[in-house]
Amino acid sequence: MEDIFKEINPKENIMLTQMSKNDLRDFLNLVNNYFLEYRTSLNIAEDLTFGLEIECDNLNIGKAKKIIVKNNEKFVNTKNDWQVTTDASLNKGCEINSPILANDCISWLQLYEVCKSLQGVAKIKKQAAAHVHIGANIVNENVQTLWQFLQLWFTYEKVIYRFGYGEYLTARPNIISYAYPVASILKTHYHQFQSIVDSDSSMKEFFAYLFSLLHRQTYNRTGRNEALNFNNVVDFHSLKKNNTIEFRCPNGTLNPIIWQNNVNLFASMLINTDLFQPDIILKHLQEEYRDIDINTYQEIYLDEALEFCDLVFAHNIDKVYFLRQYLKNYEVSCKQLKKAKPFTK
Repeated sequence: MEDIFKEINPKENIMLTQMSKNDLRDFLNLVNNYFLEYRTSLNIAEDLTFGLEIECDNLNIGKAKKIIVKNNEKFVNTKNDWQVTTDASLNKGCEINSPILANDCISWLQLYEVCKSLQGVAKIKKQAAAHVHIGANIVNENVQTLWQFLQLWFTYEKVIYRFGYGEYLTARPNIISYAYPVASILKTHYHQFQSIVDSDSSMKEFFAYLFSLLHRQTYNRTGRNEALNFNNVVDFHSLKKNNTIEFRCPNGTLNPIIWQNNVNLFASMLINTDLFQPDIILKHLQEEYRDIDINTYQEIYLDEALEFCDLVFAHNIDKVYFLRQYLKNYEVSCKQLKKAKPFTK
């Protein structure tokens, strides 16, 4: 099978939205024929930290602990171990929590070994999710960074969700209960956010407004069960355990490539701020407003996905990896947790 990176340089940055129709068609054909491979490192900052919650259905907690203990013994020189906990939202399952990880070979090897060890004994069914935590210190008290990230989220949430469905074509059935979409509320309060930024207000004031929106009781939400969870954030400059922004929308998976891909997306949205183009966001804000229907998130929005790639990723390899998981062989379905044709090795 033809390797796309024989045709394009993985380290360069082709602007997809500026390609001719013929070139774009050829590029997307190459993407659709490429099977993603596990990587030893990503194009994200080395000082970025992250944590993972691997939820599994139908996995005995005792059996899970034996597996994780065995895996922890392989990495005796690491600072922290992986842990197994119960989770009431799962069907006879449990949750495997990673230690603080970084963009290095040891962290990615740990993730790979844990996923592979669980594949033979665990199942991913209706309840399981794949939560990603990114260390909040990467924002470094920069209000503009956090604001740009939120704009990307509310503009492209439907693209992010389908990508997060991983090897499935649709969301897990309980996603509304545990990862409620937030685009509508963020977009509705765009002008209030922008006025706070324009007034050179502190991160404390900006975050207080954001936190109040995502946690106010009039929305009958707790904040923790929305797609973005800021409950754990202590500040945006300290490297502390549990001081994280949590991403809750991805479906559960035991595929390490998909886990790695999910981390890469959320990290890149927070890091690559120099790619941001406010005019594109304003263009979408001026479009006719439609109520958000999560049932439409499983559809393919190619133009928006290409646009999103150009705003988030600075390297061709990351655009290829994102689009392969997002497009999923161009399959669309309404059936709950229907698997896509394989797109990873």
